[in-house]
Amino acid sequence: MKEILSADWIEISSPTHTVDIAILRKELDEGEAEAIVLAKELYADLLLIDESKGRAIAKREGLAIIGLIGVLAEAKKRGILNH
Repeated sequence: MKEILSADWIEISSPTHTVDIAILRKELDEGEAEAIVLAKELYADLLLIDESKGRAIAKREGLAIIGLIGVLAEAKKRGILNH
């Protein structure tokens, strides 16, 4: 974990639109709500989210999504994974 937190390409951010988080919290858990709001605030190209309800709401909010299986498939396609 220490190596991950000290990597220079990782940036830790928190969303600032607390009202939007509160609205999404009516449907999602805190982490998913914050991830969706932060992705919108950052104009993220892609949101990594696996839970089906969170994925549906992220799509509803106009976000492009990918799940863990999608990340692994893309890594294999790019030759990052060899199995």
